[in-house]
Amino acid sequence: MPNSSIKLYGRIYGQKAAVAHSGLDIPASYLEDYLAGSFSDTVQWWAAQKMEIPPETVAGYFLTVIENGIVHR
Repeated sequence: MPNSSIKLYGRIYGQKAAVAHSGLDIPASYLEDYLAGSFSDTVQWWAAQKMEIPPETVAGYFLTVIENGIVHR
C-alpha cells in the first residue's frame, strides 16, 4: 500500500474512532458502510469528471467533508 494510501486510511479510521468515542450511539457497521459508500460515490464522481482533477485533490475534498461535515447556515 502506498504511503499516501496509508495516510488516507489513517485519517478515515481516525474519524471512525472519533465517532466511536464521542458518546454517540452509532453502530460501527453503519459508520463503516457510510464511509465506504461515500468513498465509492466520490470515485464515481471523479470518474464522471474524466479524472481531470488530481487524485490528491479529490481525496482532500473527501476528507474535508468527512472530517468537517456539511454545515447548513
